[in-house]
Amino acid sequence: ILIVDDEPRLLQSLKSLMEANQYQVDTALGGKNACIRLLNQPYDLVLLDLRMADLSGHDVMRFMLENEIRTAAIVISGESSFSAVTEALRLGAYDYLKKPYAPEELFATVEKVLRKKLLEKLNDSMQARLQKSEELHRYIVNSSPDIVFILDREGRFTFLNNKVETLL
Repeated sequence: ILIVDDEPRLLQSLKSLMEANQYQVDTALGGKNACIRLLNQPYDLVLLDLRMADLSGHDVMRFMLENEIRTAAIVISGESSFSAVTEALRLGAYDYLKKPYAPEELFATVEKVLRKKLLEKLNDSMQARLQKSEELHRYIVNSSPDIVFILDREGRFTFLNNKVETLL
């Protein structure tokens, strides 16, 4: 988890809280440092403040989109205007917690997002394995010395392998 804030005291406090609950945590003081860290190391989750002096949380999320960084973001901010919340969600934030927050609410939100990210990773892995299996199947069928075909219920061809062209 990457924690991003431009207030060192809040950054350290949130880091200690997360580490006390067995999370692996890095910190970035400000938006620019966050962008550098996000480019150099993959994170499952970023806890992001919106109001920062150098780059806002919105700017960091735009950076993540532009650089195709698929890290989940939870915004933790004192900024609670409708436009700020809407913009954060539009830029891909999974959730929005207003400072001050209850630690239980933070942990529940973090767990929910991390579970969702894990499911996405598992789905991506399954899709990749399925695609490899399909490619292997196609190769085997198309390399077969025999004609391989599939008919539908009406007896029409729905698939013919490449051997048909060479034989006919």
